[in-house]
Amino acid sequence: MNHRFSISDDAQGGLLTALGAMGVRLVLSRQYLRFVRPGMKLPLLGASVLLVVLGVTTLIRAWRVPRVVEHDDVHAADDTVQTDSGHSHAEGKGPGVGWLLALPLAVLLLVEPTSLGAYAANRQAVKTTRLSQSAGVVFDPLPAKEDGRVTLSLTDFSERGLYDSKESLKGQPVRLIGFVNHDKAAPGGFFLTRFKIACCAADAYPVQVVLLGDAGQWPDDTWLTIDGVWKPTEVQPDAKDLLRAQITVQKVTKMTTTPDPYE
Repeated sequence: MNHRFSISDDAQGGLLTALGAMGVRLVLSRQYLRFVRPGMKLPLLGASVLLVVLGVTTLIRAWRVPRVVEHDDVHAADDTVQTDSGHSHAEGKGPGVGWLLALPLAVLLLVEPTSLGAYAANRQAVKTTRLSQSAGVVFDPLPAKEDGRVTLSLTDFSERGLYDSKESLKGQPVRLIGFVNHDKAAPGGFFLTRFKIACCAADAYPVQVVLLGDAGQWPDDTWLTIDGVWKPTEVQPDAKDLLRAQITVQKVTKMTTTPDPYE
């Protein structure tokens, strides 16, 4: 073993403990939602606690096992353990690859975790399905109104607005939440956007809604609450553009706190 790059048990235990503690902090502070779905809370918390337990166990074991003096460091030591080749055994050391545990810890300490936003949305394909592929979809009844409006996710609004043959959104006051995503293709200069994830941010894709009417002027990544009414999307037979649901804006409210970033 090359002891120059090897990692001692106490260093490895310290890294495991610190990495697990960082995971617990991300869960308790809800910053984990910038990476994964809310349903991953318990698995992430359990894995983080397990890392802490493993780290503490490794530290205790390292402190209890006496160290053996290295032949290269103390040539005249009487208690040096020699091998047949004349080199000493180094107890309590692991392969140098263990130092890679420091990389995710350094990233989490030095870089503020942020969720995907307008920059990522401008560089990813918008998830849409052609009408011919979504014909005959049956939707559940709309949720109960709050403050006289139906609050929907952008995904639910988009799918109902484009593919619901029964037009369940017709005449319904709707409330949507998303962030500003400037795009030249948007009628008013920007879309209301939110990312949809299946498991984590790595598989996220943007869902966009067209805002009709005066939605004001807002910088990218501004979170807005949009109150309005659905307007059917006119689809041309030879249309090649991406299909997006539309909402006629009645009221725009800037959000003072950022909601859970993903749907």
